[in-house]
Amino acid sequence: MLQRLLNPAEWSVYLVNGTVLFQALLFGVAAIFAIMLLFGYKTRLSTIVSFILLLSLQHRNPLVLYGGDLEIRVLMFWAMFLPLGAKYSIDTMRERFRSNDPTEHFSVASIALVVQVALIYLTAVWGKTGPEWWAEGSAVRYALQLDQLAKPFGHFLLQFPALLTFLTHTVIFWQLFGAIILFSPVFRTPLRLLAIVGFTAMHLGFGLSLMLGFFPFVSVVALLPFFPDWFWEKTHHRLRSKERLGLKIYYDHDCGFCERTVFFLKTFLMIPETKVMPAQSSEEIYSAMVHHNSWVIVDLKGRRFYHWKGVQKVLSLCPLLWPLAKLLSIKPIAKLGAKIYTWIACHREQVCARPSAPVTPPRVIDLPRWANICATFFLGVVILWNLSNHFRGFLPPGLDPVGRAFGLDQQWNMFSPSPLKDDGWYVIPGKLADGSEVNVLDGGPVSFSKPANAYLTYKTQRWYKLLTNLWQQDYSDLRVNYGQYLCREWNLTGEHPSNKRLETFDLDFMKESSLPDGKEAEPEKQVLWSHKC
Repeated sequence: MLQRLLNPAEWSVYLVNGTVLFQALLFGVAAIFAIMLLFGYKTRLSTIVSFILLLSLQHRNPLVLYGGDLEIRVLMFWAMFLPLGAKYSIDTMRERFRSNDPTEHFSVASIALVVQVALIYLTAVWGKTGPEWWAEGSAVRYALQLDQLAKPFGHFLLQFPALLTFLTHTVIFWQLFGAIILFSPVFRTPLRLLAIVGFTAMHLGFGLSLMLGFFPFVSVVALLPFFPDWFWEKTHHRLRSKERLGLKIYYDHDCGFCERTVFFLKTFLMIPETKVMPAQSSEEIYSAMVHHNSWVIVDLKGRRFYHWKGVQKVLSLCPLLWPLAKLLSIKPIAKLGAKIYTWIACHREQVCARPSAPVTPPRVIDLPRWANICATFFLGVVILWNLSNHFRGFLPPGLDPVGRAFGLDQQWNMFSPSPLKDDGWYVIPGKLADGSEVNVLDGGPVSFSKPANAYLTYKTQRWYKLLTNLWQQDYSDLRVNYGQYLCREWNLTGEHPSNKRLETFDLDFMKESSLPDGKEAEPEKQVLWSHKC
C-alpha cells in the first residue's frame, strides 16, 4: 500500500521497522527533542531532529494529511536555518541581558520564511478560478454547506446569503492584497499590522465555521515573524515593571543545580532583567541562606522570601504564569511543595554538587556560508514548485525528487478551483453473529438519516481525511484495508462477546449534492465496499 501512495523520494524513518516497539521508540525520541526545542536546549540540533521525525511521520501515512500538516512542515523546514534559540532559551539563559541586543534578524532564511508564508496566500488565490469565487460569489456558501466540515456557527451563517457573498469576495481580495502589503516598502509597520489583523480574523472565521483541525492555529502562528520590532520592544517594555526590576534572587554558589534553576526561572518566567546573584556575594544574605537553608528572594520593598514562599513570589511576577502562584499557595499544594523544596535543600550537597565552572559558548546566530547557499537553493525550489502548480514546465524534472525528499512539495488548493458540491456522511451497516444489525461506525443502531452535525461522526480530523479519501475513486483499492481494520477492531479487541462478532458489513456513503439555489438534493446511497470478516 505504501508503495502505491509514496513517491520513491519520500523517505521515512518510521518505515525502517513496523513493530509497535520501534514506533513507540521513535515517538519517544520525537517527544524528547520536541521538549528540547520548546525550551531552547541545543536548539539547532533539536529543530533538525524534530523536522526529520515530523517529515518521516507525515510520509508514513499521507492519506491522513491536510493543509495544517503541510504548513507546519514547511515552517519547521525554514526554522532549521533560523536562530530560534537566540532569546529566552536554555542555550542563552546564562548570558547577561543587554538592552542593546539585536531585536531583528535578517538572512536568506528569514527572507525565505516571509516568502513562504506569502506564497500560501498568493497561490491559493491563483488556484481559485471557479465562477463561485468570482462571478457568482457563492464559494463560501458552498463551503458551509459541506456537512462533513461545517460547524454549528457555519450553519448559522447560511441564513445570511448576502453576507456570504461579501465574505467570498473578501477572502479572495484579502488573500491577494494582504500578501502583497506584507512586502510594502512604504508604511511598512501599519500595513503589516493591517495584514496580520486581516489574516488573523480570516483564520478565526475559518476555525469557528469549519472543522479544519489545527490549520487556522498554525496559520496565525506563521504570522508572528511579520510583527514589527516595535511590537516586541513595547511588549518587553511592559515586562520591565518596578516590581520585576527590583526583584533580587540569591542562590547558593556552591550548588550547580541551584544556579541552573534560578537562571532557568529568570529566562522562562520572562523576567530577563531580574538580578540573579550568588548569596556568597553578601555576608548578610549568605547568613540568611545558611540559617534558613534556602535561596533568598528579596522584593522591591526589601522583604525576604524563603523556601516555597520564594517560589510563589517569583511566579507571582511572571507575566504569563502569575495565576499559578495562587494555585501553589493552596494549603495542600503548598505543604507538598514545601516538603519537596526542603528535601532538595537538605540533599543538594549530595545530588546537586557544583560542576566545574561552565564555559558559556559564544552565541551563534549567523549561519556559515554553505548553509546560506543551501537556503537560497531551497527557496528557489519552493518558488518554482508553487509556480509549477499553475504553469507547466517551471520545475525542472531533477528538482522534483529534491523537493519531495526535503518536504518542500506543496500545493495550497483548499476549495480550489471551486468548493466541493458533493457532500454526505458514512453509514456502515454490519451484521453480527447473532443476526442483529449495528452501525459499525459508532456502535449504534443503523440509520441512514442525515445526522444533526455530520462533522461529529468523525473521531478526529485525521479520520475525516482518511474516509473522504476512501470515498474517491482514486483510492477505491484501499477500501479493503479499511474493512480489515474494522473487523480487527470489532472482533479482536475483546470488547464484544462471541455472539456479537462482526461478520459482514457494507461501507455506505450517503451522497448529498449542494444545488445552485442554496438547497440540497435528495441523498443518494452509494455502496463503496462490501466486506466479509
